[in-house]
Amino acid sequence: MNIKRFLRNVEQNIRSLHEEEGQSLVEMVLTVPFLAILVVVLVNSAFIFQTYITVTNAANSGAMYGASGLSAALNKTAIRDQVLAESDTWHCPSPDIDSTTAGDGFGFTRVSVTVTCEVSDLVGFANILDDITISYTTVRRVKP
Repeated sequence: MNIKRFLRNVEQNIRSLHEEEGQSLVEMVLTVPFLAILVVVLVNSAFIFQTYITVTNAANSGAMYGASGLSAALNKTAIRDQVLAESDTWHCPSPDIDSTTAGDGFGFTRVSVTVTCEVSDLVGFANILDDITISYTTVRRVKP
């Protein structure tokens, strides 16, 4: 008698598993697109953050070069070359690099380097995101 009950329970469990296969398929169809969109958003965010870090490092490198002396601070071409040498991994087709030299209230000369980069959407998924402008300015005191 116990064997008959056991076999009946096994048969009912097998039937219920077959009935739930459709439910699993529907759940998968509903969740996979959201997970895919989440992955795309994470990859784009990481790409933009990596570009921000690179722009920051490039601006710091140009300002450090300009702060090495007054002749270096006045040489905009050399500062631009230093920024571009630092930025070998960024995804910015035409960065805007600006350097200025000015005095401060204490009689010291300061060099300011601004790097601006427009980042387009990495995935290009239906042009959801417009171009994002990343800009960073570093100011350093020029060595006398």
